[in-house]
Amino acid sequence: MGRSATWGQIWREFKAGTPGRRFSEQHRRRGQAHGARVRAAFMIAGAILIAAGALMALTPAPGGVLAALGAAVLARESAVAARTFDGIELRLRRLAARVRRAI
Repeated sequence: MGRSATWGQIWREFKAGTPGRRFSEQHRRRGQAHGARVRAAFMIAGAILIAAGALMALTPAPGGVLAALGAAVLARESAVAARTFDGIELRLRRLAARVRRAI
């Protein structure tokens, strides 16, 4: 994926990825597209979006969407974060399946 990819294209590729490996696949595709300063800025922005999403969870606003966006931004820049979020996605999918079976 080159620099000319739009956010829509990035989202479609992410959504089409294998559950439990989406974040790692995005991180791998990104490669070393940025320098250290830009990577740090993206990581800070991702952390801020996650924190804002968590705060918005206390209000009627859709904080989960903002937190998910922050997680995606953070995971694109950090392999550790990508693996962590892949694991979280799998646990959330298992929890959702249990809840659906219980209903």
